[in-house]
Amino acid sequence: MAAWLGAAPVFALRQCPAVSDDAGLFAFLGVVCLVLAVVVGSAVPWITFRRLRGQPAVAVVLGLLLAIVVMLAIWVAGLWVWGAWAVMRC
Repeated sequence: MAAWLGAAPVFALRQCPAVSDDAGLFAFLGVVCLVLAVVVGSAVPWITFRRLRGQPAVAVVLGLLLAIVVMLAIWVAGLWVWGAWAVMRC
């Protein structure tokens, strides 16, 4: 078991397969997904604030805190997809 765990870096450093024709497409889709996640995630708190106008202050604060958590989750998901598609292709 220890030998198998010690060999993990060797597997990480093995050569990538030959670059295929669709490598640019996956890089483009990864960047598009990242930009989309940033834009959509940034819009969530703004939309939440607009929808909660006129509500009690406690509801606005709780809604914005939840919206910020959702925004960060969308950003992390976008970074994950970008990393998986564009950065860590091999």
